Amino acid sequence: FRSQVARGDSGGVLLSWDLGALGMQLQRTFSLENPDWQVVPGSGTTNQVTWPGGTSNTYFRLAQ
Repeated sequence: FRSQVARGDSGGVLLSWDLGALGMQLQRTFSLENPDWQVVPGSGTTNQVTWPGGTSNTYFRLAQ
């Protein structure tokens, strides 16, 4: 699926993905070394999420 990343309001990051991926969940982790993937709340019912800006690295993936 195609995804997009753009600067959101208030310094956040707008993550969006194809409507065909509705029902999939956006997951995030702060490290790719021994990742601990956590579901981004509410991501299973939409195709976009605004993630607040911050200083730590955050990695995302779509999963069923």
